Amino acid sequence: MKPSITVYLLEDVDDASLYVINNYDENVALSDNIITYYKEFDEKIPVNLNFFLSNYQEEFFGKFKTKGYALCNIVKLRIDLNGETVEKYFAVTFGFGHFLLNKDLINKDFGLRIVLNLCDDESFRKIKKRSVVKKSKITDEQMPVKSHLEEFDLNVQTEILDGITVNLKNEYFEGNVIGKDSLTANVEYRLDNIDEYLEYLYESYLLEDYLKKFPYFGKIKYINNKSLKEELDNILQKKFMTGNIDDIILAIPELIEWDQIDHIKYPYSNKGSLNFHDDIEIEEFINTTDKEKYSRLFLSTFHLFVHNVDIAKNISFYKCILAELEFDNRSYCLVEGKYYEIDKDFKSDVEEFYNNNIKLTTNLSMEESNSIEKEYNENMEKHDGFILLDRKIIHEGIEMEFCDLIYENKFIHVKKYMGSSVMSHLFNQGLNSANMLKRDSKFLAEANKKIQAACDNKKIDSLEYTISTGFNPSDYEIVYAIIHKNQHLSKPQVSFFTKLSLREATYNLTTLGYKTSIIGIKNIRKEK
Repeated sequence: MKPSITVYLLEDVDDASLYVINNYDENVALSDNIITYYKEFDEKIPVNLNFFLSNYQEEFFGKFKTKGYALCNIVKLRIDLNGETVEKYFAVTFGFGHFLLNKDLINKDFGLRIVLNLCDDESFRKIKKRSVVKKSKITDEQMPVKSHLEEFDLNVQTEILDGITVNLKNEYFEGNVIGKDSLTANVEYRLDNIDEYLEYLYESYLLEDYLKKFPYFGKIKYINNKSLKEELDNILQKKFMTGNIDDIILAIPELIEWDQIDHIKYPYSNKGSLNFHDDIEIEEFINTTDKEKYSRLFLSTFHLFVHNVDIAKNISFYKCILAELEFDNRSYCLVEGKYYEIDKDFKSDVEEFYNNNIKLTTNLSMEESNSIEKEYNENMEKHDGFILLDRKIIHEGIEMEFCDLIYENKFIHVKKYMGSSVMSHLFNQGLNSANMLKRDSKFLAEANKKIQAACDNKKIDSLEYTISTGFNPSDYEIVYAIIHKNQHLSKPQVSFFTKLSLREATYNLTTLGYKTSIIGIKNIRKEK
């Protein structure tokens, strides 16, 4: 059987010893270009390592006959590219050998780009995807036969590829190949002739075929490089220190029943008994805490305390930060404790769509918010033309709120601005209920029953609110009303990923035929 070989492309550094962390047992220079690092483990090293190392001396290979080892081979390779010689370093690992690598010096997406450059359209077997709006949720999806990437449930707007398994057949591959930051494949190469294979991988990595076949790939990249994250955290710290906070928003990253919340408290406050808040706002945080405490460690370890009558829940302040940062001419976003690099053109497209295509709703007068969502919706019902459907669950197939309020032909979904994952939930709620109205007659009938009950409660005629069978979606407007600190009845200031989620929902609602819009509701709740 051909050995399974995992290969990493390493970043350029002056000192090759930096590629390996210092918890290995020994290292051996097998040649001028190859150094093998190894560490004893309880696990047995793969049997096919015999083939991979077969041409090296018995005294070295004998170590692995009776014990389990993690092996990491650092290979220096000179490659001729268009008449120019470049020097590159690769890591070839076995067993748990990848644990010996310095992950900050791994070239990200090396394996992914190779398989996307080389694969046929109908060669995908498995994908690993990461949501950028649902708490970085990671999901594996596998097909029983070779398939097109479009047959997987991959949302290219809000999910990024972490790994791909494809079936490749050429002079180097025959079978399944796994592309992640590394590339793993069963190939007939030994350590003494690995150069040819590594040179082929590097040349395949440099191809740009993937940009034509998969133009959305690489628009958003998850950042796992420790030193880069530290640089970005330092920039974030300076923004807090100097008050340069225009591109920073604070938002609780999880769903909270605000009607059960008594107050929010910041530790290390300089305000004494005044340190009780109804919400988290960045200006209040800066005015409440001592600036000398704004170290990177403080921002990453500091916790809020969310109090209700029975219990105090602590929430990571770092995960509440939604920040857009620039570093080394690149754009980054911090979302719920995770950093992402955003392609500049892609970011501009999303911003332009939000500014020009997301409409501000018209002919809708909504008061400022001085209460929690539930009370706000109940207060709005007292105004002429509004009926209340908040918490009126439709039990038809799935449990779902139809919307929070109806005004004329507008189905209004109200939510206090929170983290990107919560906003994504809001947009999907509007999309799913609108889709069910159009496609499920039973859901439509149940929605009309809720409308009838709401109108009876208000003692008004339900005729103008009733949705007819076979209705035209273009006669209705889905309105997302976001309670926020911004100017009243204007577009709210929201994070990049919230804009991205809203763009996706808007695309789908427009396809269904609905109008869509947004409105900001100024939050004027005062400190306790």
